[in-house]
Amino acid sequence: MTQTSRRGRPWTPLPSDLDADTTELLRVLRGLIDESGIGLKGLSRALTSSHFKGVDPPGYNTISRRLRGEGISNDTNLIEAVVQICAQPEQRRARTTEVRRLREAALNSSAQEARRRADAVPEQPQPDELAQARRRIAELQDELAQERLRGDESRQTMAFLLGVLGRSAVGLAAPLQSFLPAPSRPPADPVVSHPSPLLSPADAGGIDAVAAHLRTLDPTGERFAGALRTAVDEMLDGQRTGRYDIGQLHKTEKTHLRTKVETVLSSALGLEPGKQMDLSIADHEVDLKFSLTGNWMIPAESVGHICLLVTLDDARSEWSAGLLLAEDHLLTRGGNKDGKRGVSRVGREAIRWLFRKAPLPRNTLLALPREDITAIMSHRSAQQRVNELFRRAQRVRVSSTAVATVAMQGDPMKRLRDARAMLAREGIAALTWQQGWSAQALGLPVPRSGEAVAARLAPLRDDETDTPFIELEGQRWAVARPGDPVAPLPARPWPDRP
Repeated sequence: MTQTSRRGRPWTPLPSDLDADTTELLRVLRGLIDESGIGLKGLSRALTSSHFKGVDPPGYNTISRRLRGEGISNDTNLIEAVVQICAQPEQRRARTTEVRRLREAALNSSAQEARRRADAVPEQPQPDELAQARRRIAELQDELAQERLRGDESRQTMAFLLGVLGRSAVGLAAPLQSFLPAPSRPPADPVVSHPSPLLSPADAGGIDAVAAHLRTLDPTGERFAGALRTAVDEMLDGQRTGRYDIGQLHKTEKTHLRTKVETVLSSALGLEPGKQMDLSIADHEVDLKFSLTGNWMIPAESVGHICLLVTLDDARSEWSAGLLLAEDHLLTRGGNKDGKRGVSRVGREAIRWLFRKAPLPRNTLLALPREDITAIMSHRSAQQRVNELFRRAQRVRVSSTAVATVAMQGDPMKRLRDARAMLAREGIAALTWQQGWSAQALGLPVPRSGEAVAARLAPLRDDETDTPFIELEGQRWAVARPGDPVAPLPARPWPDRP
Protein backbone atom coordinates (compact mmCIF):
# COMPACT_ATOMS: atom_id res chain seq x y z
CA MET A 1 0.00 0.00 0.00
CA THR A 2 1.37 3.41 -0.95
CA GLN A 3 1.84 5.73 2.02
CA THR A 4 0.44 9.20 1.34
CA SER A 5 1.31 12.51 2.88
CA ARG A 6 -0.88 15.56 3.51
CA ARG A 7 -3.32 16.53 0.75
CA GLY A 8 -2.94 13.12 -0.87
CA ARG A 9 0.58 13.64 -2.18
CA PRO A 10 2.39 10.29 -2.07
CA TRP A 11 5.62 9.86 -0.22
CA THR A 12 8.62 8.89 -2.30
CA PRO A 13 8.87 5.07 -2.19
CA LEU A 14 11.59 3.88 0.16
CA PRO A 15 14.66 2.21 -1.37
CA SER A 16 14.30 -1.55 -1.59
CA ASP A 17 17.73 -2.15 -0.03
CA LEU A 18 16.81 -0.53 3.31
CA ASP A 19 16.77 -2.94 6.24
CA ALA A 20 13.45 -3.71 7.93
CA ASP A 21 14.21 -1.71 11.09
CA THR A 22 15.06 1.49 9.20
CA THR A 23 11.98 1.01 7.03
CA GLU A 24 9.79 0.69 10.12
CA LEU A 25 11.39 3.78 11.70
CA LEU A 26 10.65 5.82 8.56
CA ARG A 27 7.11 4.47 8.41
CA VAL A 28 6.48 5.68 11.97
CA LEU A 29 8.02 9.13 11.34
CA ARG A 30 6.09 9.60 8.11
CA GLY A 31 2.93 8.50 9.87
CA LEU A 32 3.42 11.10 12.60
CA ILE A 33 3.86 13.84 10.00
CA ASP A 34 0.72 12.69 8.19
CA GLU A 35 -1.32 12.59 11.40
CA SER A 36 -0.24 16.11 12.35
CA GLY A 37 -1.18 17.44 8.90
CA ILE A 38 1.73 19.90 8.72
CA GLY A 39 3.63 18.22 5.87
CA LEU A 40 7.35 18.52 5.20
CA LYS A 41 7.31 22.26 4.66
CA GLY A 42 5.44 22.81 7.90
CA LEU A 43 7.89 20.54 9.71
CA SER A 44 10.80 22.46 8.21
CA ARG A 45 9.35 25.76 9.42
CA ALA A 46 8.67 24.35 12.92
CA LEU A 47 12.24 23.15 13.50
CA THR A 48 14.42 25.49 15.57
CA SER A 49 17.95 25.43 16.92
CA SER A 50 16.58 24.28 20.29
CA HIS A 51 15.80 20.92 18.66
CA PHE A 52 19.45 20.63 17.60
CA LYS A 53 21.35 21.74 20.74
CA GLY A 54 21.88 25.30 19.53
CA VAL A 55 22.92 24.37 15.99
CA ASP A 56 20.91 25.63 13.01
CA PRO A 57 18.27 23.07 11.96
CA PRO A 58 18.58 21.29 8.61
CA GLY A 59 16.86 22.67 5.53
CA TYR A 60 13.91 21.26 3.62
CA ASN A 61 16.05 19.22 1.20
CA THR A 62 18.03 17.58 4.01
CA ILE A 63 14.84 16.67 5.87
CA SER A 64 13.42 15.20 2.67
CA ARG A 65 16.55 13.07 2.16
CA ARG A 66 16.46 11.85 5.75
CA LEU A 67 12.85 10.77 5.39
CA ARG A 68 13.85 8.82 2.29
CA GLY A 69 16.30 6.89 4.45
CA GLU A 70 19.59 8.75 3.92
CA GLY A 71 21.35 8.80 7.30
CA ILE A 72 18.15 8.84 9.32
CA SER A 73 19.39 6.38 11.97
CA ASN A 74 22.31 8.72 12.76
CA ASP A 75 20.17 11.85 13.09
CA THR A 76 18.80 11.50 16.63
CA ASN A 77 17.91 15.19 16.84
CA LEU A 78 15.65 15.12 13.79
CA ILE A 79 13.98 11.88 14.85
CA GLU A 80 13.05 13.24 18.28
CA ALA A 81 12.12 16.64 16.86
CA VAL A 82 9.51 14.97 14.61
CA VAL A 83 7.98 13.36 17.70
CA GLN A 84 8.01 16.61 19.70
CA ILE A 85 6.40 18.60 16.89
CA CYS A 86 4.01 16.08 15.38
CA ALA A 87 2.88 13.73 18.16
CA GLN A 88 -0.01 14.53 20.46
CA PRO A 89 1.19 15.65 23.96
CA GLU A 90 -0.18 12.56 25.65
CA GLN A 91 1.57 10.31 23.11
CA ARG A 92 5.01 11.95 23.04
CA ARG A 93 6.59 9.85 25.75
CA ALA A 94 5.47 6.55 24.24
CA ARG A 95 6.34 7.67 20.72
CA THR A 96 9.80 8.83 21.85
CA THR A 97 10.46 5.43 23.40
CA GLU A 98 9.26 3.75 20.22
CA VAL A 99 11.45 5.74 17.83
CA ARG A 100 14.50 5.35 20.09
CA ARG A 101 14.01 1.60 20.07
CA LEU A 102 13.62 1.56 16.30
CA ARG A 103 16.68 3.77 15.84
CA GLU A 104 18.81 1.45 17.98
CA ALA A 105 17.56 -1.55 16.01
CA ALA A 106 18.34 0.25 12.74
CA LEU A 107 21.86 1.07 13.93
CA ASN A 108 22.41 -2.56 14.90
CA SER A 109 21.16 -3.71 11.50
CA SER A 110 23.50 -1.26 9.77
CA ALA A 111 26.43 -2.47 11.86
CA GLN A 112 25.65 -6.10 11.03
CA GLU A 113 25.41 -5.27 7.33
CA ALA A 114 28.70 -3.39 7.47
CA ARG A 115 30.39 -6.36 9.12
CA ARG A 116 28.91 -8.71 6.52
CA ARG A 117 30.29 -6.55 3.72
CA ALA A 118 33.64 -6.26 5.47
CA ASP A 119 33.87 -10.04 5.71
CA ALA A 120 33.23 -10.31 1.97
CA VAL A 121 36.17 -8.13 0.91
CA PRO A 122 39.86 -8.10 1.79
CA GLU A 123 40.48 -6.40 5.10
CA GLN A 124 41.44 -2.74 4.75
CA PRO A 125 43.08 -0.48 7.31
CA GLN A 126 40.55 1.08 9.66
CA PRO A 127 40.25 4.89 9.81
CA ASP A 128 41.79 5.03 13.29
CA GLU A 129 44.71 2.90 12.09
CA LEU A 130 45.23 5.21 9.13
CA ALA A 131 45.09 8.24 11.42
CA GLN A 132 47.64 6.68 13.75
CA ALA A 133 49.89 5.87 10.79
CA ARG A 134 49.64 9.46 9.51
CA ARG A 135 50.45 10.81 12.99
CA ARG A 136 53.48 8.52 13.23
CA ILE A 137 54.69 9.62 9.79
CA ALA A 138 54.32 13.25 10.87
CA GLU A 139 56.27 12.52 14.07
CA LEU A 140 59.08 10.90 12.08
CA GLN A 141 59.14 13.84 9.67
CA ASP A 142 59.38 16.22 12.64
CA GLU A 143 62.25 14.22 14.13
CA LEU A 144 64.15 14.29 10.82
CA ALA A 145 63.54 18.02 10.47
CA GLN A 146 64.75 18.62 14.02
CA GLU A 147 68.00 16.75 13.33
CA ARG A 148 68.54 18.89 10.23
CA LEU A 149 67.78 22.03 12.23
CA ARG A 150 70.32 21.11 14.91
CA GLY A 151 72.98 20.84 12.21
CA ASP A 152 72.00 24.17 10.68
CA GLU A 153 71.92 25.87 14.08
CA SER A 154 75.42 24.56 14.87
CA ARG A 155 76.74 26.07 11.64
CA GLN A 156 75.01 29.37 12.38
CA THR A 157 76.34 29.46 15.95
CA MET A 158 79.90 28.73 14.82
CA ALA A 159 79.70 31.40 12.11
CA PHE A 160 78.39 33.89 14.66
CA LEU A 161 81.25 33.13 17.07
CA LEU A 162 83.82 33.52 14.31
CA GLY A 163 82.33 36.86 13.37
CA VAL A 164 82.40 38.06 16.99
CA LEU A 165 86.01 36.97 17.48
CA GLY A 166 87.07 38.82 14.32
CA ARG A 167 90.81 39.09 13.86
CA SER A 168 91.55 37.32 17.13
CA ALA A 169 89.94 34.22 15.60
CA VAL A 170 92.42 33.97 12.73
CA GLY A 171 94.30 31.20 14.45
CA LEU A 172 91.09 29.51 15.56
CA ALA A 173 89.25 29.69 12.26
CA ALA A 174 90.56 26.45 10.82
CA PRO A 175 89.97 24.37 13.98
CA LEU A 176 86.48 25.81 14.40
CA GLN A 177 85.61 25.31 10.74
CA SER A 178 86.57 21.66 11.04
CA PHE A 179 83.81 21.17 13.59
CA LEU A 180 81.08 22.66 11.39
CA PRO A 181 78.66 19.98 10.14
CA ALA A 182 77.89 19.74 6.46
CA PRO A 183 74.90 21.82 5.33
CA SER A 184 71.66 19.86 5.48
CA ARG A 185 69.17 19.57 2.69
CA PRO A 186 66.05 21.70 3.06
CA PRO A 187 63.01 19.87 4.49
CA ALA A 188 60.58 18.39 2.00
CA ASP A 189 57.65 20.55 3.10
CA PRO A 190 57.65 24.30 2.31
CA VAL A 191 58.28 25.78 5.76
CA VAL A 192 59.61 29.20 6.64
CA SER A 193 63.32 29.15 7.48
CA HIS A 194 64.96 31.52 9.96
CA PRO A 195 68.53 32.04 11.10
CA SER A 196 67.59 30.93 14.60
CA PRO A 197 64.32 29.57 16.01
CA LEU A 198 65.44 30.48 19.53
CA LEU A 199 63.39 33.10 21.32
CA SER A 200 64.80 36.37 22.57
CA PRO A 201 65.22 36.67 26.36
CA ALA A 202 62.13 38.90 26.57
CA ASP A 203 59.98 36.46 24.59
CA ALA A 204 61.29 33.47 26.55
CA GLY A 205 60.57 35.36 29.77
CA GLY A 206 56.92 35.78 28.80
CA ILE A 207 56.51 32.08 28.11
CA ASP A 208 58.37 31.26 31.35
CA ALA A 209 55.94 33.42 33.33
CA VAL A 210 52.84 31.87 31.71
CA ALA A 211 54.22 28.33 32.12
CA ALA A 212 55.09 28.93 35.78
CA HIS A 213 51.62 30.34 36.51
CA LEU A 214 49.83 27.41 34.85
CA ARG A 215 52.01 24.88 36.68
CA THR A 216 51.24 26.65 39.95
CA LEU A 217 47.51 26.37 39.24
CA ASP A 218 47.74 22.72 38.18
CA PRO A 219 51.05 21.02 39.07
CA THR A 220 49.91 17.50 38.13
CA GLY A 221 47.66 18.30 35.17
CA GLU A 222 44.63 16.70 36.82
CA ARG A 223 42.52 19.85 36.53
CA PHE A 224 43.52 20.23 32.89
CA ALA A 225 42.60 16.61 32.16
CA GLY A 226 39.31 16.79 34.07
CA ALA A 227 38.30 19.94 32.18
CA LEU A 228 39.03 18.32 28.81
CA ARG A 229 37.02 15.23 29.80
CA THR A 230 34.11 17.42 30.88
CA ALA A 231 34.20 19.51 27.69
CA VAL A 232 34.11 16.44 25.44
CA ASP A 233 31.37 14.73 27.48
CA GLU A 234 29.20 17.85 27.51
CA MET A 235 29.53 18.22 23.75
CA LEU A 236 28.66 14.55 23.17
CA ASP A 237 25.60 14.96 25.45
CA GLY A 238 25.36 11.19 25.79
CA GLN A 239 22.33 11.18 28.10
CA ARG A 240 20.23 12.76 25.33
CA THR A 241 21.93 11.47 22.20
CA GLY A 242 23.53 8.15 23.14
CA ARG A 243 26.82 9.36 21.59
CA TYR A 244 30.16 8.41 23.14
CA ASP A 245 32.68 9.05 20.35
CA ILE A 246 33.95 12.42 19.10
CA GLY A 247 33.67 10.98 15.61
CA GLN A 248 29.87 11.00 16.06
CA LEU A 249 29.80 14.80 16.36
CA HIS A 250 28.64 16.94 13.48
CA LYS A 251 31.18 19.22 11.81
CA THR A 252 29.69 22.32 13.42
CA GLU A 253 29.82 20.66 16.84
CA LYS A 254 33.50 19.82 16.42
CA THR A 255 34.10 23.48 15.62
CA HIS A 256 32.17 24.49 18.74
CA LEU A 257 34.23 22.04 20.84
CA ARG A 258 37.08 24.56 20.84
CA THR A 259 34.84 27.15 22.53
CA LYS A 260 33.61 24.53 24.97
CA VAL A 261 37.21 23.61 25.91
CA GLU A 262 38.05 27.30 26.46
CA THR A 263 35.00 27.83 28.68
CA VAL A 264 35.43 24.72 30.82
CA LEU A 265 39.23 25.03 31.10
CA SER A 266 39.04 28.71 32.08
CA SER A 267 36.52 27.87 34.79
CA ALA A 268 38.51 24.88 36.09
CA LEU A 269 41.75 26.88 36.37
CA GLY A 270 40.18 30.20 37.35
CA LEU A 271 41.63 32.04 34.34
CA GLU A 272 40.51 35.54 33.40
CA PRO A 273 39.52 36.52 29.85
CA GLY A 274 42.02 38.64 27.94
CA LYS A 275 41.45 42.04 26.38
CA GLN A 276 42.73 41.04 22.94
CA MET A 277 43.16 37.27 23.17
CA ASP A 278 41.12 34.53 24.82
CA LEU A 279 42.91 34.55 28.18
CA SER A 280 45.02 36.73 30.43
CA ILE A 281 47.68 34.66 32.22
CA ALA A 282 50.44 36.21 34.36
CA ASP A 283 49.71 39.61 32.74
CA HIS A 284 50.21 38.19 29.24
CA GLU A 285 47.57 37.92 26.51
CA VAL A 286 47.25 34.25 25.59
CA ASP A 287 45.23 32.74 22.73
CA LEU A 288 43.87 29.24 23.33
CA LYS A 289 44.08 26.91 20.34
CA PHE A 290 42.48 23.47 20.52
CA SER A 291 42.85 20.82 17.83
CA LEU A 292 41.81 17.17 17.81
CA THR A 293 44.59 16.35 15.35
CA GLY A 294 47.38 18.53 16.77
CA ASN A 295 47.39 20.64 13.58
CA TRP A 296 46.74 24.01 15.18
CA MET A 297 45.75 26.89 12.88
CA ILE A 298 46.91 30.34 13.92
CA PRO A 299 44.96 33.43 12.71
CA ALA A 300 46.71 36.65 11.77
CA GLU A 301 45.53 38.43 14.93
CA SER A 302 47.33 35.86 17.12
CA VAL A 303 50.74 36.41 15.51
CA GLY A 304 53.07 37.96 18.08
CA HIS A 305 51.08 36.55 21.00
CA ILE A 306 51.58 33.49 23.17
CA CYS A 307 49.32 30.58 22.21
CA LEU A 308 48.24 27.81 24.56
CA LEU A 309 48.11 24.77 22.28
CA VAL A 310 45.90 21.91 23.48
CA THR A 311 45.08 18.56 21.88
CA LEU A 312 43.66 15.23 23.00
CA ASP A 313 43.25 11.67 21.75
CA ASP A 314 40.19 10.12 23.37
CA ALA A 315 40.90 6.66 21.94
CA ARG A 316 44.38 6.63 23.52
CA SER A 317 43.20 8.42 26.69
CA GLU A 318 45.93 11.05 26.46
CA TRP A 319 46.25 14.81 26.05
CA SER A 320 48.95 17.44 25.59
CA ALA A 321 49.31 21.16 26.22
CA GLY A 322 52.14 23.52 25.36
CA LEU A 323 53.01 27.17 24.83
CA LEU A 324 54.22 28.80 21.64
CA LEU A 325 55.00 32.40 20.77
CA ALA A 326 53.29 32.62 17.37
CA GLU A 327 55.92 34.39 15.25
CA ASP A 328 56.07 34.41 11.47
CA HIS A 329 59.15 32.21 11.26
CA LEU A 330 57.43 29.53 13.38
CA LEU A 331 54.39 29.28 11.10
CA THR A 332 53.94 27.73 7.67
CA ARG A 333 54.30 29.95 4.62
CA GLY A 334 50.84 29.34 3.14
CA GLY A 335 47.48 29.71 4.86
CA ASN A 336 43.94 28.48 4.41
CA LYS A 337 41.07 30.47 2.92
CA ASP A 338 40.61 32.27 6.27
CA GLY A 339 44.25 33.33 6.33
CA LYS A 340 45.13 30.97 9.19
CA ARG A 341 48.54 29.30 9.14
CA GLY A 342 49.74 26.08 10.69
CA VAL A 343 52.66 25.55 13.08
CA SER A 344 55.75 24.65 11.05
CA ARG A 345 58.30 22.00 11.92
CA VAL A 346 60.52 24.71 13.32
CA GLY A 347 57.55 25.94 15.34
CA ARG A 348 56.83 22.50 16.75
CA GLU A 349 60.42 22.33 17.97
CA ALA A 350 59.90 25.65 19.77
CA ILE A 351 56.75 24.54 21.67
CA ARG A 352 57.26 24.66 25.45
CA TRP A 353 55.38 21.55 26.55
CA LEU A 354 53.58 21.79 29.87
CA PHE A 355 52.21 18.25 29.64
CA ARG A 356 52.98 15.79 26.84
CA LYS A 357 50.79 12.73 26.29
CA ALA A 358 49.46 12.97 29.84
CA PRO A 359 46.67 10.57 30.93
CA LEU A 360 43.11 11.63 30.10
CA PRO A 361 40.23 10.17 32.17
CA ARG A 362 39.15 7.03 30.33
CA ASN A 363 36.16 7.05 28.00
CA THR A 364 34.60 3.80 29.21
CA LEU A 365 32.39 3.14 26.21
CA LEU A 366 34.99 4.10 23.60
CA ALA A 367 37.43 1.63 25.16
CA LEU A 368 34.99 -1.30 24.89
CA PRO A 369 35.09 -3.63 21.87
CA ARG A 370 32.48 -2.84 19.24
CA GLU A 371 30.66 -6.13 19.82
CA ASP A 372 30.23 -5.21 23.50
CA ILE A 373 28.71 -1.85 22.58
CA THR A 374 26.33 -3.58 20.17
CA ALA A 375 25.30 -6.07 22.86
CA ILE A 376 24.73 -3.29 25.41
CA MET A 377 22.65 -1.10 23.10
CA SER A 378 20.62 -4.04 21.77
CA HIS A 379 18.48 -4.06 24.95
CA ARG A 380 15.25 -2.08 24.76
CA SER A 381 15.14 -1.34 28.48
CA ALA A 382 17.41 1.37 29.89
CA GLN A 383 17.92 -0.71 33.03
CA GLN A 384 18.93 -3.77 31.03
CA ARG A 385 21.44 -1.68 29.06
CA VAL A 386 23.01 -0.48 32.31
CA ASN A 387 23.10 -4.05 33.65
CA GLU A 388 24.79 -5.24 30.45
CA LEU A 389 27.34 -2.42 30.73
CA PHE A 390 28.54 -3.73 34.10
CA ARG A 391 28.53 -7.31 32.88
CA ARG A 392 30.98 -6.36 30.13
CA ALA A 393 33.00 -3.47 31.60
CA GLN A 394 34.52 -5.16 34.64
CA ARG A 395 37.59 -4.34 36.75
CA VAL A 396 37.70 -0.83 35.27
CA ARG A 397 36.31 2.48 36.48
CA VAL A 398 32.95 3.30 34.87
CA SER A 399 31.92 6.95 34.96
CA SER A 400 28.43 8.23 35.63
CA THR A 401 28.64 9.75 32.14
CA ALA A 402 28.93 6.26 30.64
CA VAL A 403 25.93 5.09 32.71
CA ALA A 404 23.87 8.09 31.59
CA THR A 405 24.85 7.56 27.94
CA VAL A 406 23.78 3.92 28.03
CA ALA A 407 20.55 4.64 29.92
CA MET A 408 19.63 7.75 27.87
CA GLN A 409 17.30 8.72 30.72
CA GLY A 410 17.35 10.93 33.77
CA ASP A 411 18.82 9.89 37.14
CA PRO A 412 21.53 7.50 35.93
CA MET A 413 22.64 6.84 39.50
CA LYS A 414 19.27 5.28 40.28
CA ARG A 415 19.88 2.93 37.37
CA LEU A 416 23.24 2.09 38.92
CA ARG A 417 21.69 1.40 42.34
CA ASP A 418 19.07 -0.85 40.77
CA ALA A 419 21.75 -2.60 38.72
CA ARG A 420 23.69 -3.46 41.88
CA ALA A 421 20.75 -5.39 43.33
CA MET A 422 20.03 -7.21 40.06
CA LEU A 423 23.64 -8.11 39.28
CA ALA A 424 24.27 -9.40 42.80
CA ARG A 425 22.14 -12.41 41.86
CA GLU A 426 24.72 -13.13 39.15
CA GLY A 427 27.60 -12.79 41.60
CA ILE A 428 28.60 -9.38 40.20
CA ALA A 429 29.46 -6.61 42.65
CA ALA A 430 29.02 -3.06 41.32
CA LEU A 431 30.96 -0.88 43.78
CA THR A 432 30.53 2.88 43.87
CA TRP A 433 32.94 5.42 45.37
CA GLN A 434 31.10 4.86 48.69
CA GLN A 435 32.37 1.27 48.73
CA GLY A 436 35.89 2.23 47.74
CA TRP A 437 37.29 0.30 50.69
CA SER A 438 35.83 -2.92 49.24
CA ALA A 439 37.40 -2.29 45.84
CA GLN A 440 40.77 -1.63 47.47
CA ALA A 441 40.52 -4.77 49.62
CA LEU A 442 39.72 -6.85 46.51
CA GLY A 443 42.65 -5.41 44.56
CA LEU A 444 40.36 -3.56 42.14
CA PRO A 445 40.71 0.04 40.88
CA VAL A 446 39.25 2.32 43.54
CA PRO A 447 36.30 4.29 42.11
CA ARG A 448 36.38 8.05 42.52
CA SER A 449 33.39 10.31 43.06
CA GLY A 450 30.75 9.58 40.42
CA GLU A 451 32.38 6.29 39.35
CA ALA A 452 31.75 2.59 39.88
CA VAL A 453 33.79 -0.58 39.46
CA ALA A 454 32.23 -3.98 38.78
CA ALA A 455 33.67 -7.47 39.19
CA ARG A 456 32.29 -10.98 39.51
CA LEU A 457 33.07 -12.46 42.94
CA ALA A 458 33.27 -16.03 44.17
CA PRO A 459 33.70 -17.60 47.63
CA LEU A 460 37.35 -17.70 48.66
CA ARG A 461 38.80 -21.18 48.46
CA ASP A 462 40.90 -22.67 51.23
CA ASP A 463 44.00 -22.88 49.01
CA GLU A 464 43.86 -19.15 48.15
CA THR A 465 45.99 -17.87 51.02
CA ASP A 466 47.44 -14.78 49.31
CA THR A 467 44.30 -13.67 47.43
CA PRO A 468 42.73 -10.29 48.36
CA PHE A 469 39.26 -10.76 49.83
CA ILE A 470 36.41 -9.13 51.71
CA GLU A 471 34.06 -10.65 54.25
CA LEU A 472 30.29 -10.48 53.80
CA GLU A 473 27.92 -12.02 56.35
CA GLY A 474 30.66 -14.26 57.70
CA GLN A 475 31.87 -15.52 54.29
CA ARG A 476 35.01 -14.51 52.46
CA TRP A 477 34.72 -13.40 48.82
CA ALA A 478 37.40 -12.75 46.19
CA VAL A 479 37.42 -11.71 42.53
CA ALA A 480 36.27 -14.77 40.58
CA ARG A 481 38.56 -16.63 38.25
CA PRO A 482 37.33 -17.75 34.80
CA GLY A 483 36.49 -21.29 35.94
CA ASP A 484 34.70 -20.36 39.16
CA PRO A 485 30.96 -21.15 39.20
CA VAL A 486 28.43 -18.32 39.53
CA ALA A 487 27.51 -17.71 43.17
CA PRO A 488 24.88 -15.10 44.17
CA LEU A 489 26.11 -12.44 46.57
CA PRO A 490 24.40 -11.88 49.92
CA ALA A 491 21.09 -10.06 49.57
CA ARG A 492 21.89 -7.61 52.37
CA PRO A 493 22.77 -4.11 51.11
CA TRP A 494 26.47 -3.61 50.54
CA PRO A 495 28.11 -1.80 53.46
CA ASP A 496 29.63 1.61 52.79
CA ARG A 497 32.40 0.89 55.32
CA PRO A 498 34.03 -2.22 56.77
